Amino acid sequence: MIPSVYLPIGWSSSDASRRRVNYSIETPGGWSKYVREYARPLIDGGVTTIEIHNPGGVGISDGFMRFDQFSLAKKEGLDFVNDFVEAWHPLKAEGIRVIGYVGSPDDIPALFDTTGDIDRDPDLDDDDARIKSNPYAMGDLKDQALEELKPFSDAGADFAFDRTSEKGVDSLSWWLCNREKSQGKNPIIEIAPERDATHWHDTETLILYRTFLPRHMEGTSPTWIERYYQLGEGEWYKARMHILFRSTVTFNSGARAGERVQLWRDASPMVEWWNEIRSRDSVNDIYPMVGKSVFEALVKQNLLSELAD
Repeated sequence: MIPSVYLPIGWSSSDASRRRVNYSIETPGGWSKYVREYARPLIDGGVTTIEIHNPGGVGISDGFMRFDQFSLAKKEGLDFVNDFVEAWHPLKAEGIRVIGYVGSPDDIPALFDTTGDIDRDPDLDDDDARIKSNPYAMGDLKDQALEELKPFSDAGADFAFDRTSEKGVDSLSWWLCNREKSQGKNPIIEIAPERDATHWHDTETLILYRTFLPRHMEGTSPTWIERYYQLGEGEWYKARMHILFRSTVTFNSGARAGERVQLWRDASPMVEWWNEIRSRDSVNDIYPMVGKSVFEALVKQNLLSELAD
């Protein structure tokens, strides 16, 4: 099995003046150079799905990854859109899936209420002081959201939204995801263990491995079953699921409790975890997602063939 690979853009450096981006993607041809130097070797190695995390970077005042990150970067004098479309669009003709992982459209400031919380209910706009103080109505917010997604749409890329499965059917996330699906695209949402969020059950999902207590190394785990019933119990989610393994993990319990593992040096624990997941769920359509360094470790250590299908 060839895992999909995620490539962090924001948080690739600590340089706040460049929105914590380590690459010169805002310079002419910057994205094309990035694709050539970082994405192309992965594709040549057999990878067919690449997810780029925070392509607009993460600003020091953002507080969290922001859906409007491209616009924020431009306001800060950094044109991270640059040749994004020209660089990524040709990959579609090769059968490569590109996914842009950005924040949540429901986290834009125009939807904050007077307490600073996020107002996800369009029917409550009249009670929202920040909405009153600016010209946005929900229709305008939809237009703004589409404009923020335009580079991905023009590049033929799918988008992935941060912390979305708890959003309701009145949210911008819900509207955008359904709009994309109606056009034959496959948006992805980050999942939280929401048993009642049935409206998302046919949307592709992303689960961060850090969401789990890594107790599945020990075998049957009541914690696993109670919190993450969507794996191992038939077809709870109808759509494809991606499980993202970060490059470093610390065991929480068991014989290796407290041990910190750097998966780019030893990728075998990832293989163990993945095979344990597949032993619990051989029915659902789930796939591993790893960082570039972990993928390279899997290749170098001849471990790809050991990943259970």
